[in-house]
Amino acid sequence: LDERVKTIALALFLEQGYDGVTMEAVAGAVGITKRSLYARYKDKSELFSAAMRSSKNEWIAKDANRQLMAGRTLQDKLQAAADLLMVHALDPKIVKLSRTAAAQANQFPDDIQQTYNISLSPRIQSVVEILTAHRGELDSRYAADLEMTAELFLGLIIGIPSKLAGYGTLRDAAFEQRRVRLAVGLFVEGIRT
Repeated sequence: LDERVKTIALALFLEQGYDGVTMEAVAGAVGITKRSLYARYKDKSELFSAAMRSSKNEWIAKDANRQLMAGRTLQDKLQAAADLLMVHALDPKIVKLSRTAAAQANQFPDDIQQTYNISLSPRIQSVVEILTAHRGELDSRYAADLEMTAELFLGLIIGIPSKLAGYGTLRDAAFEQRRVRLAVGLFVEGIRT
């Protein structure tokens, strides 16, 4: 029941924003009494925090890492990772989650930071795995800190598209595909020895 409450509450927060959701609305959507909901969560802010912490964005399915590692070259693997990153970053649910998190960042800084880390860490680790497999090809400055190099890759690939999506602006898919191909090429040329 607790997972169901958090899932439904998160959906309501994403659709209506923090201020638009009441404990009564959550209880009604879940099909429980307000008293039952208050027995689990003392107030809306506690429920919001729990819902955000449980929103662990699924980054890649278990088989996706095999898909990323199947490419023969560093560029092939990073291109596959970039394509998955873009699909995830522009997913409407993820965009809503980012907007909601940004809107409540001042009120819930620790919860927002935790949610950000939970969603970012698997992406960084996937890129680190690719870079590790090709460490010998990398300039020593980039090979010395693979996590930072992976973070730079994420910023280059999804930074602007994610920001624009958060503002409700989605660019043409063909343009984004071309931009991502160029960005991967630029990144690979920049980190190689």
